[in-house]
Amino acid sequence: WLSSGRVPGGEYEYIDVVFEGTDRLIVDIHFQTQFEIARPTSQYSAALMSLPTVFVGTIAKLEQVLRLMSE
Repeated sequence: WLSSGRVPGGEYEYIDVVFEGTDRLIVDIHFQTQFEIARPTSQYSAALMSLPTVFVGTIAKLEQVLRLMSE
């Protein structure tokens, strides 16, 4: 993505595998590192360590993880 104002630009890569029909799998080989923050609480650190380094799952599973990590 491009930078805008004080937000620096960056990039993010993952693989979106589409099967016949509407079945999809997301493959992210740097999944856990995307959630690293500067000063995490002990609870956040524990949640981070429970995440897989590599994520392979459905959109629904990804949404569950995102909800958990954003709480």
